[in-house]
Amino acid sequence: MVLQFDEEPRIENPRSYPPEIVGELRSLLSAGKPVQRDPRRKDIYEIQGCDSTLYVYVSPLTRTVVLLARWSREAHPSCVEMAGGIA
Repeated sequence: MVLQFDEEPRIENPRSYPPEIVGELRSLLSAGKPVQRDPRRKDIYEIQGCDSTLYVYVSPLTRTVVLLARWSREAHPSCVEMAGGIA
């Protein structure tokens, strides 16, 4: 599934993640990266970056994206290849 927005979404950052993380989320959304819907929570999604997973809430009324959590994980092999072998 891909989240689609009519215009660039407003991103709220209640946990004060660094601007780089918010930029990563904005890039992933703009690129149309697939998301996984949380099966237990309405309007909550996981988005996989190259070396992290972002957990977001998307308001069905305002379409605002709220960055709830981010955690690191091992870089996906395709990302390592794109970075020239540097993870």
